[in-house]
Amino acid sequence: MVYLPMKSLLLFFMVSLMALSINAQRCPVQDFQVGTGVTSEDIGSVRMPANGELALMTNNNAVGCGNSMSQESPSESLCLVGDNGQRKVTSAVPAGFVDLGLPSGTLWKTENESDFFTYEEALSRFGKNLPSKEDLEELKSECKWSWTGSGMKVTGPNGNSINLPAAGCRNSFGGVRHSVGSRGYYWSSTPNGSRSAWYLHFFSDEVGIKDTYRGDGRSVRLVQGNHKTKEEGTPKRAVPAGFVDLGLPSGKLWKDKNESGFFTYNQALSRFGKNLPSKEDLVELKLECKWSWTGSGYKVTGPNGNSIYLPASGCRNSNGNMDYVGSSGFYWSSSPGTSEIAWCLYFGSDRVRMYINNLSYGQSVRLVQDK
Repeated sequence: MVYLPMKSLLLFFMVSLMALSINAQRCPVQDFQVGTGVTSEDIGSVRMPANGELALMTNNNAVGCGNSMSQESPSESLCLVGDNGQRKVTSAVPAGFVDLGLPSGTLWKTENESDFFTYEEALSRFGKNLPSKEDLEELKSECKWSWTGSGMKVTGPNGNSINLPAAGCRNSFGGVRHSVGSRGYYWSSTPNGSRSAWYLHFFSDEVGIKDTYRGDGRSVRLVQGNHKTKEEGTPKRAVPAGFVDLGLPSGKLWKDKNESGFFTYNQALSRFGKNLPSKEDLVELKLECKWSWTGSGYKVTGPNGNSIYLPASGCRNSNGNMDYVGSSGFYWSSSPGTSEIAWCLYFGSDRVRMYINNLSYGQSVRLVQDK
């Protein structure tokens, strides 16, 4: 005779009782919910018979039904309805893919496809699982990229990461491989005209989206579409009036206009506080955006294509005189240097760089806000 542990006997007894009264709470096929407060520890390890539905009373008074319930290997099709009636749809991440916490919900595969592919080969073989240009732009703008010595560690907003090796590429003339270990080239599914297509390119200190001839051999990293359900997704926060989302990795929003007038460092810090950008905010703006001189300032275009305009307003020196109006811009950060200087962003027609200036100088201010 086989003796079952007391926990298993108790669970079997509860399942038997609940199966008699569960009809009103059965879940339709592929419509599974998880109630608030129900975890895998509440479920235990139970599998339904092949020919029927399973009802389970968990230890927090939730009722479950579905084709599989297992603490060790949770099913993608699981229904738990909590006693407070709240519902949430869950979806497991398929094996071999990673959820990076991207706004689109796109999942990225953990490994490259073997070998190199021309654009036509990649598109024909992988179809909708080949990432679009928008997928690559999202990966570039939303993630932190860290050079490992032989590729990039790409860390998403939720802390999960993938590794993209610098596999190099194979050119279309003679099939010669080059840049192996120093550069990465990854196809998108998005064409650019009849002969070119967009791809992701990186090396140790640069990540970009470019286009090239379709006959070149490049790496492929696959994606799987938006796996988040309508109930599960978190709506994006609306951008406040007067601010612009440039698609920066930090999520910082930049105001679309300067504050009126010039400010000393102490005036700016006192008046605008946490909305005065830090040195790191200005460095991010400098590195992550495209800067185009207009003749009297810069159009600053973010990774997502949105832009702001920074006029070359000049500055007011410690004697109260106006200097460099129309040729240079000086923008305060909130980050001090010493007791007499602080960090600012300086630009002219041929350069954009971080600079330190005397606290008494009057400079422009452009505010930021957390996303």
